[in-house]
Amino acid sequence: MKLLQRLTISIVTSGVLVLGMWTLPVLGQGQTGMEQKANTSKEKTLTGCLAGPNAEGNYTLTNKQHKNGIEVSSAEGLDLKEHAGHEVKLAGMWTSSGAAIAEKEKAGAKGERHFKATNVEHIASSCTATGEKTQ
Repeated sequence: MKLLQRLTISIVTSGVLVLGMWTLPVLGQGQTGMEQKANTSKEKTLTGCLAGPNAEGNYTLTNKQHKNGIEVSSAEGLDLKEHAGHEVKLAGMWTSSGAAIAEKEKAGAKGERHFKATNVEHIASSCTATGEKTQ
């Protein structure tokens, strides 16, 4: 009888271990996938001509869609200075206010768009994004 109990316990324990080994990686992958989706769902890319910096250290990106420009700041460790006057592709996130990009809020600044760049890719040394070639 003891042998039968030990055998039953061994079979049940083995089954639980196998089931745990099978479901654990699946659960881990699902969480990782959801985390990745959450992190990348807000990241956007913009392509255009980068100008600046202004007095607050921010840049302006203009293109055919945003002819008046979008105010851009860079994430810590990203230097946009060497790309001023160039056509670039920026990766980053839209911000809800200028304060998120260290801009001093102005009274009439409600309609401005703000973008915090986390990565910059050089496209060309001159700008054609606005439809006019500039130097």
